[in-house]
Amino acid sequence: MINQKVNIFEFATKELSQDALLLYLADCYNDERKQKIGELFIQSFFETDITGLQKIYPIKQYKNIDILLVLDYGEFCKLFLIEDKVWSSAHDNQLERYQECLQMETFDCGGIEKTIKERKYVYYKPYIYNENERTYCTSLNYLVKEWKDLEQSLIYGNDDYICNSFFEYGKENYKEIFRIAEDLDKGLIKDKDLSTIMESYWGQWKIIEYLLKDNIEIDTWKIYQGSSFGRPWTHYRFVFDKGDFAENWGIQQDIFDKQLISKYAYFFRVDKDSQGYYIACRQFIGKGREFEMEDKKSERRFLANELEKRGVPTKVANGNDRESNVAIWHFDNTQELEKIKEYIYISYQQIISLLKQ
Repeated sequence: MINQKVNIFEFATKELSQDALLLYLADCYNDERKQKIGELFIQSFFETDITGLQKIYPIKQYKNIDILLVLDYGEFCKLFLIEDKVWSSAHDNQLERYQECLQMETFDCGGIEKTIKERKYVYYKPYIYNENERTYCTSLNYLVKEWKDLEQSLIYGNDDYICNSFFEYGKENYKEIFRIAEDLDKGLIKDKDLSTIMESYWGQWKIIEYLLKDNIEIDTWKIYQGSSFGRPWTHYRFVFDKGDFAENWGIQQDIFDKQLISKYAYFFRVDKDSQGYYIACRQFIGKGREFEMEDKKSERRFLANELEKRGVPTKVANGNDRESNVAIWHFDNTQELEKIKEYIYISYQQIISLLKQ
């Protein structure tokens, strides 16, 4: 039977749909019947005084900025920027670039150039699972807002179809995510939650923390995420170069590219392949280190032998010498995941011990 209670946001789950919702909330200020919704949204998101505010001009994709709100106060205007994310994170210095775009002295408000009195920047993401992301944004003077900061406006607008639909969608969607994340933080995990966890960036991040936190001191700056053909993967790179265990990763992708791409490394990878979900222990040899290739291959084989002596199943990959598995462990239930937790600790100890020799 077709579900009689259809929510349009079940079909519109991408950032552009969320952009549209945020633009709509701002535009509510311009409608007397909905003005309170717009007021609550502006006040909760931008923490600003709206006394004397005459009109809001919502603009999408101004110089690649997701959302630009021009607040017209008559004699002057304010520019409010929103960088909107669902699951992805800031990249390519986009936050700094967008701030630079708004450094003009005046702006066109309905055909009249007005002096800009204030600029504010918001980074909105419903669920921020990576506290490094929050630190990075606040260091650039962005206000960081999450789902809870949006709820007040949506609840007030519960007789508005769009507000109510998005609130109901978000409430159900994020309630489940928050529950699973809280369980993982407590060291609890259920088989029924594995697909939700492993198919998402936030879930893989939490799995890395879950696997390491009892035995290994985690430096979250060394957790790195990306995608392959739209599929998320997550790394924890715990070694860069022999004897160097305190590499400063920096914050931004360009720092990683420029400073660390040629490094020799060991890392744990969370991902999925044709056999299912897996955790792998990998060795990486960066560009410019080809002269070490044979030595590192020998090191990889030696490590595999040592791990097997300690009861850890290994799989030394052939073919791609630059990035190769020392071991790969597939799983499809929590019992297998618990065993991998033990394997990870033994592998970590063995690698650190070898490289300190």
